[in-house]
Amino acid sequence: MMATDGPFAELKEVLASFAVIDVADRERAVEIASRIVEVLGEPIEIRPIMSGDFTA
Repeated sequence: MMATDGPFAELKEVLASFAVIDVADRERAVEIASRIVEVLGEPIEIRPIMSGDFTA
């Protein structure tokens, strides 16, 4: 049997913050994100939100 804390997300699954950055292309977004990952040591997700510049 395994006990859990309920229907709530585990701490590691909770969105702690988000940032919106204005960049010209995906490569620049990845460059900035990689610098953040170096400092935090945690993976982050990159998503385009305003234009079709990034392809999924």
